[in-house]
Amino acid sequence: MEKDQEVGDTFENIKLSWRYSCVEVSTISNGYPIRNSSGMEKRHFQLTFHKKHAAIVTESYLPYVLQQAKAIKEQENIVKLYTRNGNANYAYDGGNHGMEIGIWRSINL
Repeated sequence: MEKDQEVGDTFENIKLSWRYSCVEVSTISNGYPIRNSSGMEKRHFQLTFHKKHAAIVTESYLPYVLQQAKAIKEQENIVKLYTRNGNANYAYDGGNHGMEIGIWRSINL
């Protein structure tokens, strides 16, 4: 997501809005603010919804979002192991070099 980009979502007919925010971190030295030259930012998401839906959002929606985030993260961490396929086909690239097609296949651990 881009800085200050807003994305809408709906959960059980409740309209929600996520906003990605970045704030430059600055420090204070001798009572004067110092502009941060290192480019460090404080990043966060802001979730907005009508307060009458607070219970549903905190008890159902947020656990669902966290569960989905965990599943996506686990999916990204899949380790693939490659093994030789016994039924390899051969093709030629027009020259004198043969190229094996389909000799390798992946398996998920």
